[in-house]
Amino acid sequence: FIIDLNQQLKQEHQLFSKQQKNSIINLYRGQFIHKDELNRLKTTIGELISMNSFLSTTKNKIKALEFIKNRSSPNEQLISILLEINVNIKSQTSPLADIKHLSVSSQEEEEILFMFGAIFRIDDVSFDEELKIWKTKLTLCSEG
Repeated sequence: FIIDLNQQLKQEHQLFSKQQKNSIINLYRGQFIHKDELNRLKTTIGELISMNSFLSTTKNKIKALEFIKNRSSPNEQLISILLEINVNIKSQTSPLADIKHLSVSSQEEEEILFMFGAIFRIDDVSFDEELKIWKTKLTLCSEG
């Protein structure tokens, strides 16, 4: 099943890549993370991180912000964070694909899915005073 899903994502990635006018795109994900995880991120700027699950993101920054702004933290140990991911879709990377046509969520989400195991460089971790949230800037790394 995972092999089939990976193959499907590769096919969707090829279509997605051909449809893009720009080779660089920015994607977003709003989520809650444990305070300890935030502290680890802050001490590993410039290092690599691998996702151990599929990663759902959006091209729509407002939707990602709504996800964390419209929900309260389940407990005081979890904080909201916005992941801002820079992607060069023309480079050889872990498969990612525009799945809005396959998604059960709203088309407004403009959902982009990364295959598990995607590797990112941590570029920055900072608190946005205006938005009152933590932001982490990541760059998708090339394979090999």
